[in-house]
This record gives sequence, C-alpha cells and structure tokens, in this order.
Amino acid sequence: MLGEQMERQIYPDGFQYELSTGYQGVVINSYMRFVKIADAFHLEVPSKMLKCIENMLDVYIRIMKPNGEIPDLNDGSSTQTRKFIERYLSYFQENENMQWLCRGRTGNGVPEYMSTALEYAGIMIMRNGWKEDSTWALFDAAPFGAGHQHEDKLNLLIYAKGRSIITECGNYAYDDSEMRKYAISTRSHNTVRINGQDQNRRSGYKWKEQDIQKKADMYYRIESEFDYVKSKYDEGYGEEKVSGVTHERSVIFLKNPNFDMEPYFVVVDRMYSTKENHYEILWHVDAAEVSVKNMQAKADFLHLFTSIHDVRTDKVDIICGQQDPEWQGWKRGEAFTSYTSQPVIRCHTTGCSKRIVTVIYPDCNCPIVSVEAGSNVDDTLINIVLKSGERIPLDENKMII
Repeated sequence: MLGEQMERQIYPDGFQYELSTGYQGVVINSYMRFVKIADAFHLEVPSKMLKCIENMLDVYIRIMKPNGEIPDLNDGSSTQTRKFIERYLSYFQENENMQWLCRGRTGNGVPEYMSTALEYAGIMIMRNGWKEDSTWALFDAAPFGAGHQHEDKLNLLIYAKGRSIITECGNYAYDDSEMRKYAISTRSHNTVRINGQDQNRRSGYKWKEQDIQKKADMYYRIESEFDYVKSKYDEGYGEEKVSGVTHERSVIFLKNPNFDMEPYFVVVDRMYSTKENHYEILWHVDAAEVSVKNMQAKADFLHLFTSIHDVRTDKVDIICGQQDPEWQGWKRGEAFTSYTSQPVIRCHTTGCSKRIVTVIYPDCNCPIVSVEAGSNVDDTLINIVLKSGERIPLDENKMII
C-alpha cells in the first residue's frame, strides 16, 4: 500500500504531487516513521522506497536558497534544509550532497550542478553558486497539483546578496479570512493579472492519476553564461474563468555579464489576445521602502526597469498594506496568523497582443539606466542601456535551440 501510494503521489523528479514544500516534508516524515519502525524490528525496507525518499530529500537541496532555507511554495514553509535533512542522515550515508549540507556546506560533496530543472514538477532553479551570497531564482511553471495550491503560475522569486529581493506573501492560516484569500491568489505573487482578474485553475480542476507521469510545460536551457526558461498560462482568469488571453513568460538569468556587472535577470512577458486588455505585472519587494521615478522602481538593493513608457496607457505604481477595494501589499508575519505590509510594484499597460520586458538588477549600485524593447510580440531584440552610453544587446532567438 505504501509503495503504491508513492507511485501515485511522487513525480519522477522527486516532488510530491501537491507541489508544496511544506507537505513534501509531511510525506517524507510519514514514510520515515515507517522506516524507523521497520528498522527497530529488524525488518527490511524495500530499496525502491528508500530511493524514493532520498530523491524527495534531494529536492530540498536542489531548490534550496543561498541562506539554506527551503522556499515557501504553495502552502509551504521556510524550514532550514539542513535542520530537516540531518535527522535522517544516518539512513543515507552514501549521499555526498546530504553529507556536505549537514557539515555546514563544507568539504567534499558540493553538488556538481548549480542551476537545475525539475521537469515534472515544473520548477526551474537558477543559481550561480552554493555560497550564502550567491544569486538564486525560482521560476514556477508547475501544474496545478493535487492540493494546497496557489494561483501562481509563472511566479518568479529572487534571492541575492544575502537577502530576498523579489518575494511573495507566503503561506497563511487555513481560515476564511481576506488574508487567506489574498495569500493563495495571483495578487500575492509575481506574475500578471488581466483586467483586474486573477488566474483561475481551481475552478473545475480535477487531478488525474496519469498526471504524475507528465512533464510540465516548460522549456529551459542551462549554460555557463546564462540560464533561460519559458512557459505559459492559458487557463482563464476571474470567477468566470474568462479565456482569450495567453500569458507567456521567459526569464533570462545573465550569470556572468560584462562591464563588471552583477548577475541580473531579464523577464519577457508576452500577452496574446485579439481584444484590448489591461495588464498588471506584479513584483513583491522585500523592502521597507520602494520609490518610482520615470516608470522605473528602486529600493536600496534593487533596481527594476521596464520597457513600458507610454504615459497615455502605461503606469508604474506601488501598493503597500491596502485592503480596499481589494487586498494588496501584505506578507505573512512571524506567526501563522499574523501579517504585515509589504510593497508591491505594479506595472500597468493596455493593449491586445503585447511584449513587456522587465530588467531586475539586484544590487545597490546599478550601471543600467533603461531597457529598450519593442512591444510587438514578434520582436526578439532587447537593449540594456548603461550609464556609460554602451548598450548590451540580447536576442531571445539565441536563447532557444
């Protein structure tokens, strides 16, 4: 029975089908209780079961943030990866990555990979190292999963310079409060709303057992100079699950840029529609203050540039701690039932089919002054304009093989 449930619930890449970092741990703990009981009575545990548990623990290492935390995905938690894994380390003595982690990330056993993709769970991790000051990002192209879901497809999280840069609301108590509704909505994540409406995969959704063997709709490349990932959302918005708009998002992580620049990110959002819509791109910033000038946003550790610039149709503003007309600009507090305000950058534009490019530079000293990019969805060229007057050209076509 336990082995059968593993086959039903665990993707081939090791993520449990609820796609929640918190409930990943619940399932691991449940299986490890069985393993310990069997061990106490000198009963043999199937090697296939132990290997599956090991793969599930490896998921935590693969997605781990530079500060050692497990990212809070869906109804997840931000547990320290080492703290969780070391209680089971004696059962996986030959796993060098686990040994390295539980030694405090010292000595042999550093993972041979840096960036990594969970092809079934639809999670792409971009990183330039395993040190505490490394740059890290998580892109969510996941299927909706079997439970504890948030409406957050194409969400992006960024950690750099020892702190969260682009974050989100996080998990919240399982009640019927406005804060709970906010926490699981598109509004509390870093993706796009259409005509003031959130994504709606929940309505009419039903998990199918064969889904556990399906790869996510995610294209990616991992190279020495850059990472690239792309996916789309086309499953409807709002209570009526209105269709007619497809949101395609690509993320480019420039790991080793020229001009002595820090690693940074270029996000390309393509909106496909035959009708005119209002598009609202959201960025939750882990900062006390964020300012906007000339449609560019800035915090003490972050510079955000957008290609939208038409004052007649475009706008960049900040929302923090709003409850009316709808909740926006909040994050969970230290307690599961507490919350506090958090600034959210909103980039507004209107149109039918449209391309919007955002550059996120995670450092206080930024050499960039603007980003130039055509708004036609067929455009692929991007120019990053520097203070020196030089331009860094990017061509999206070169990111795709």
